[in-house]
Amino acid sequence: MRRLALLMLLFVCIPTLAKEKPVMQKAKVISQDIGSRDRGVYAAPIGSGIIGIPLRDTWNIVLVETEKHRMEWHEKGEKFIVLAVNGEIEFYQDKDNFIVLDSKGKKHKFSLVHMEAIEKQKAPKSLSPASADPGHRI
Repeated sequence: MRRLALLMLLFVCIPTLAKEKPVMQKAKVISQDIGSRDRGVYAAPIGSGIIGIPLRDTWNIVLVETEKHRMEWHEKGEKFIVLAVNGEIEFYQDKDNFIVLDSKGKKHKFSLVHMEAIEKQKAPKSLSPASADPGHRI
């Protein structure tokens, strides 16, 4: 009986322990563009008649910046998340997608459109000790 209970406990606990929590990363939202446009009408045959179905394109393009990269994302789906421009978000990467959680915990899936490396700013050249001392004369 103990063996059966131990085996059942292992089958329940091991998959739970094996699931890794995603590593959250931070990014600054640089810009966001949510929009839609008409693409025309699809003429669908129904029986001996035809019905027109309007076609629309919708998009959510977000530009974010991490410490190392500037990335442009496109959100998949119909209900888009609205992000605060110049605000900070947390996200994690799941294979080829970037996942952002909204305030209710719903996942918003973004695909990568463009990524570029950010060049680090070089520190300004420091003054030499002789020129730093205003009382020093050459």
